[in-house]
Amino acid sequence: MKETLAKFRSTQKETLNYIVNIPNKFAPALPVILYLHDFGERGSNIYDVKKSGIHSYTSILEIPYIIISPQCHFSYFWDYHLYSIELLMDEIHGLYDCDMKRVCIIGCGLGAYGGWNFLMQKPELFQGIISIGGGAMLKNNVNSILNKSSLIIHGEDDKTIPVSESKETYECLKAAKADTTLKLVKGAGHKLCTKIFEDKSIYDWMEIKI
Repeated sequence: MKETLAKFRSTQKETLNYIVNIPNKFAPALPVILYLHDFGERGSNIYDVKKSGIHSYTSILEIPYIIISPQCHFSYFWDYHLYSIELLMDEIHGLYDCDMKRVCIIGCGLGAYGGWNFLMQKPELFQGIISIGGGAMLKNNVNSILNKSSLIIHGEDDKTIPVSESKETYECLKAAKADTTLKLVKGAGHKLCTKIFEDKSIYDWMEIKI
């Protein structure tokens, strides 16, 4: 995939580092992945985002999506950046031929929590979410995302974020009759947040749901 490293200034107070990946075989109206990284990639060095997660594979896999990967500031969590990321996505739409009605959030660890919060706060922006090694606080907000698809993935031996976080999220969605799938990976820890991107099934899921 072709890669661009850039900065986006949404206000005088905030500048976001971000990465855009475009398939080498570019096609019109491509769907979009908004990728939200984990806790350890926060900061001001965009190359930290490339050390793990989906970016361990963008140089060797041809993923048929435009991938937008902002970097969370070191002192904040993802919720702080929602407005700026919304503006960034508008700018990307103006620069590239992409289908903003087909946007999937992929969040790893901290990014999974942020992704669920984005989905609940701005459901009109996203078609669905892949949550990897994270969780969500859905009990009072699940009704706002009942028409969204979700794939929840967690390593059963995750010592960083317990698998119970994903199980509780899944049970809440199932009780509300939402379109959700839970995938627990036996013997996997939190490094699954990178390793999972070798698994073709997540791309197959997106092709069907997004």
